[in-house]
Amino acid sequence: MKMIPAVFTLLGAIFSCTNYFRVIFTGGRGKNGSTIAGTSVLSPAFHITVLLLLAVLGYKMSSEKLFEKNPCLFVLAFGFSSAKLTNRLVVAHMSKSEMQRSDAAFVAPLLLIINQYFNSFFSEHILLWGVLVLSACDLVCYCTSVCKQIATHLNISVFSLQKPKTCRNNHH
Repeated sequence: MKMIPAVFTLLGAIFSCTNYFRVIFTGGRGKNGSTIAGTSVLSPAFHITVLLLLAVLGYKMSSEKLFEKNPCLFVLAFGFSSAKLTNRLVVAHMSKSEMQRSDAAFVAPLLLIINQYFNSFFSEHILLWGVLVLSACDLVCYCTSVCKQIATHLNISVFSLQKPKTCRNNHH
């Protein structure tokens, strides 16, 4: 009985992965098997791989055992960077535009890795808090910017305390 949920989870994962691999190996819906934006279906792999590589390097190179001593802080710091990249991926897909290779989401994790490479010039624990704050601020700034752009395009009021202007034809 204990194995039934595990077996169904495994079967669901296999079924889900077969759909993903079909798209990867046969291509997207765009011209010549690309995505609708005209990019490779594997283009998001760069961002995901780089961020995972930075997280693994941060884990392995840490002299203060950051991940073992502060797992929640570590996961949150890299999670905010990942969330920003995921949001950028969704926006790029929705707007049918290409996603740039460089991103500010890589800056905070890179600071941690560079510090570790130079034998922890700063305390890793304090720097991890800095990475968390920087990543969170980057995510919030990006989401706010996207919301404002959408609101401007749709001519709606967002993040404003002023009452929206009413139409002249509206006499309610």
